[in-house]
Amino acid sequence: MRKISAALLMFASVLSTALLAGTAPASAAGVKTYYVTVYTANVSGAGTDANIDLTILGDTGTFGPKRLDDKFDNFEAGRTDTFGPFNAQDLGHIGGIWLRKDGSGSAWLPAFVDIYNASDNEHTHCEVNGWYPNGPANRYWDCVNA
Repeated sequence: MRKISAALLMFASVLSTALLAGTAPASAAGVKTYYVTVYTANVSGAGTDANIDLTILGDTGTFGPKRLDDKFDNFEAGRTDTFGPFNAQDLGHIGGIWLRKDGSGSAWLPAFVDIYNASDNEHTHCEVNGWYPNGPANRYWDCVNA
């Protein structure tokens, strides 16, 4: 529960930064602004240097695959990484995600992925807690509105 609360605080921080920067909410009709937070489990060997791609599946649209990358060393054990803003057509109710890890890094243990729709102030939580092997892997995870 503490990790989910920390992620929600991260979303609030990201939203306030985005509002100050003028990047959220999206202004075009039907376009929404999304942020994605990935928490890598805090256990030995959980981090990876692999490339991670995300596809978000909603009941009115799909976004991705999108490479999750920025200037930081992402997906390290015990770290929370937030990506965005991503502007996309309204996805509606988000029911699941595909997380793809390429073969360029070690095994990986993501704990959860949270998606924040800044345009509608909606949070979606995707519990993962599943190891990705040393090689490439693509797995589907269910999500629920938080």
